[in-house]
Amino acid sequence: MEDSYEYQIFIGCKDPQSREEIVTEQELKEMISRYFERIKMDFSLLSLKGGYLYEDGWYDTEDTLCISIVGNHGLDVIRVARSLSEFMNQRCFLIVRNPVKLTFC
Repeated sequence: MEDSYEYQIFIGCKDPQSREEIVTEQELKEMISRYFERIKMDFSLLSLKGGYLYEDGWYDTEDTLCISIVGNHGLDVIRVARSLSEFMNQRCFLIVRNPVKLTFC
Protein backbone atom coordinates (compact mmCIF):
# COMPACT_ATOMS: atom_id res chain seq x y z
CA MET A 1 0.00 0.00 0.00
CA GLU A 2 1.13 3.46 -0.85
CA ASP A 3 0.45 6.55 1.28
CA SER A 4 -1.06 9.32 -0.75
CA TYR A 5 -3.79 11.97 -0.79
CA GLU A 6 -7.18 12.34 -2.37
CA TYR A 7 -8.12 15.86 -3.39
CA GLN A 8 -11.73 16.76 -4.02
CA ILE A 9 -12.53 20.02 -5.80
CA PHE A 10 -16.15 21.16 -5.51
CA ILE A 11 -17.37 23.75 -8.04
CA GLY A 12 -20.95 24.96 -8.48
CA CYS A 13 -22.49 25.12 -11.95
CA LYS A 14 -24.46 28.37 -11.65
CA ASP A 15 -23.10 31.69 -12.85
CA PRO A 16 -22.77 33.90 -9.73
CA GLN A 17 -24.14 37.04 -11.43
CA SER A 18 -27.20 35.61 -13.17
CA ARG A 19 -27.64 32.74 -10.68
CA GLU A 20 -28.53 30.54 -13.64
CA GLU A 21 -26.71 27.72 -15.40
CA ILE A 22 -25.33 29.38 -18.53
CA VAL A 23 -23.60 26.17 -19.62
CA THR A 24 -25.25 22.82 -18.95
CA GLU A 25 -23.81 20.39 -16.45
CA GLN A 26 -23.09 17.94 -19.28
CA GLU A 27 -21.14 20.60 -21.21
CA LEU A 28 -19.14 21.40 -18.07
CA LYS A 29 -18.36 17.71 -17.55
CA GLU A 30 -17.08 17.43 -21.11
CA MET A 31 -14.93 20.56 -20.73
CA ILE A 32 -13.45 19.29 -17.45
CA SER A 33 -12.78 15.87 -18.98
CA ARG A 34 -10.94 17.50 -21.90
CA TYR A 35 -8.93 19.64 -19.45
CA PHE A 36 -7.68 16.57 -17.55
CA GLU A 37 -7.07 14.66 -20.77
CA ARG A 38 -4.91 17.56 -21.95
CA ILE A 39 -2.79 17.55 -18.78
CA LYS A 40 -2.85 13.71 -18.72
CA MET A 41 -4.05 13.33 -15.16
CA ASP A 42 -6.21 10.64 -13.55
CA PHE A 43 -9.48 12.00 -12.18
CA SER A 44 -13.07 11.10 -11.36
CA LEU A 45 -16.01 13.43 -11.84
CA LEU A 46 -19.18 13.26 -9.76
CA SER A 47 -22.46 15.16 -10.05
CA LEU A 48 -23.92 16.44 -6.79
CA LYS A 49 -26.56 18.84 -5.54
CA GLY A 50 -25.23 21.51 -3.20
CA GLY A 51 -26.42 24.56 -1.31
CA TYR A 52 -24.68 27.91 -1.26
CA LEU A 53 -25.22 31.03 0.85
CA TYR A 54 -24.35 34.14 -1.17
CA GLU A 55 -22.73 37.16 0.48
CA ASP A 56 -25.99 39.13 0.09
CA GLY A 57 -27.84 36.53 2.20
CA TRP A 58 -29.57 34.75 -0.68
CA TYR A 59 -29.46 30.95 -0.40
CA ASP A 60 -29.76 28.67 -3.41
CA THR A 61 -29.20 25.05 -4.33
CA GLU A 62 -27.35 24.18 -7.49
CA ASP A 63 -25.81 21.38 -9.46
CA THR A 64 -22.25 20.94 -8.26
CA LEU A 65 -19.36 19.01 -9.75
CA CYS A 66 -16.85 17.18 -7.59
CA ILE A 67 -13.52 16.40 -9.20
CA SER A 68 -11.58 13.73 -7.35
CA ILE A 69 -7.82 13.41 -7.88
CA VAL A 70 -5.90 10.65 -6.10
CA GLY A 71 -2.16 10.26 -5.93
CA ASN A 72 1.08 12.16 -5.51
CA HIS A 73 1.25 14.08 -8.76
CA GLY A 74 3.27 17.06 -7.61
CA LEU A 75 0.10 18.91 -8.53
CA ASP A 76 -0.70 22.44 -7.42
CA VAL A 77 -4.36 21.63 -6.68
CA ILE A 78 -5.18 25.24 -5.76
CA ARG A 79 -3.87 26.43 -9.13
CA VAL A 80 -5.93 23.77 -10.93
CA ALA A 81 -9.06 24.67 -8.94
CA ARG A 82 -8.54 28.40 -9.62
CA SER A 83 -8.08 27.72 -13.30
CA LEU A 84 -11.26 25.63 -13.44
CA SER A 85 -13.32 28.11 -11.41
CA GLU A 86 -12.20 31.01 -13.63
CA PHE A 87 -13.05 28.94 -16.68
CA MET A 88 -16.49 28.20 -15.20
CA ASN A 89 -16.93 31.83 -13.99
CA GLN A 90 -17.16 30.86 -10.31
CA ARG A 91 -16.16 33.11 -7.44
CA CYS A 92 -15.06 30.32 -5.15
CA PHE A 93 -14.43 26.62 -4.87
CA LEU A 94 -13.88 24.12 -2.09
CA ILE A 95 -10.91 21.77 -1.86
CA VAL A 96 -10.92 18.81 0.52
CA ARG A 97 -7.71 16.83 1.11
CA ASN A 98 -7.83 13.38 2.69
CA PRO A 99 -4.96 10.99 3.38
CA VAL A 100 -5.50 7.64 1.67
CA LYS A 101 -3.70 4.33 1.28
CA LEU A 102 -3.60 3.21 -2.36
CA THR A 103 -3.66 -0.32 -3.67
CA PHE A 104 -4.34 -1.08 -7.31
CA CYS A 105 -5.60 -4.62 -7.91
